[in-house]
Amino acid sequence: MTHLGPTGLFFTSAGAHALVILYTLWRIRARAPVATGDKGSFTVVSPTRTSTPETAMLAFGETESSAAPGDLPPEEPVDPGRPAPVPPPPGA
Repeated sequence: MTHLGPTGLFFTSAGAHALVILYTLWRIRARAPVATGDKGSFTVVSPTRTSTPETAMLAFGETESSAAPGDLPPEEPVDPGRPAPVPPPPGA
């Protein structure tokens, strides 16, 4: 940095970003995309205990909540040995 002075910091940062961009482009071109038949379907995961009603709304594709926070049902106790329930798909 003594040769370039304070601007050397920005050149170093630009060089590091350029390397990351080049590596990303190389990895994208490194192999063919996965065939459509080999891809799995997307599965919505039930919200966890730390999720808020707003994030649950977004996860299930709702636009607005019709229930006030006080109208929500009480949460069930969490049993670590039991898998989380899977909600039905939208429109079912």
